[in-house]
Amino acid sequence: MGVYDSVVFRCPFCGIELDFQSKAGECALEVYTLDQVPYAIAKDIESMGIWCVCGKTVGLRISRSSFVKMDVRVEG
Repeated sequence: MGVYDSVVFRCPFCGIELDFQSKAGECALEVYTLDQVPYAIAKDIESMGIWCVCGKTVGLRISRSSFVKMDVRVEG
């Protein structure tokens, strides 16, 4: 079984909790919310998309600010 870190967030359409997994950070099974994502993990998952059970595909993007914060993005 692999070790990874996760970023959890809610689908903006249905509110279900989703998560992305990344092996870019310390891989200590840490769980992060959108307002506290380490930069290495944010860059790793920014280009990923995930399909939600509501039928929408969502992803995350780095907000442009002095610290790392991610927002939900809607794809297609």
